[in-house]
Amino acid sequence: MVSDHSEFLPTITDFYLPHAESYSRLVMTYFTLTPIESVLQIQQRFWSALQNQSASDFESVLGENYRCVSPLHADQTRGEFIHTLLSIPMTVESITCDNLQVDVWDNVAVLTGVQVSRLSLSSGASVIDKIAITNIFHCIADDWKMVLSHTVALPDVG
Repeated sequence: MVSDHSEFLPTITDFYLPHAESYSRLVMTYFTLTPIESVLQIQQRFWSALQNQSASDFESVLGENYRCVSPLHADQTRGEFIHTLLSIPMTVESITCDNLQVDVWDNVAVLTGVQVSRLSLSSGASVIDKIAITNIFHCIADDWKMVLSHTVALPDVG
């Protein structure tokens, strides 16, 4: 009889019940994400922060040295960018991204795509906002953060 020695491996229940407060941290280290999965998760958390209008959620995904660069607009630091996003009188109904691609080189990743957002303005109007995005992520000690965003507004063609 061949044994895989699974009787010696702890189950997730062994960790979960006695250490419930550290369960989520354990799961993230026990089930390691690939760099691409990690970057996609950070990008998704950014989009969730945008929909929830949460400063603390933005702070959790944007690096301390974050910069936003966009043609015809002044560059923004992390704090300025968060303030800008939270002060726009709108509700983000949905966000999708066309042509999403992630490339990783060691501890740097580049995410590109066309972000399409449906926005409800305070006036009651609903608009579609399309921007080309290039987001740069940096990983330090297994912690990925978005450190630069370059956005270009795209015309509505239809």
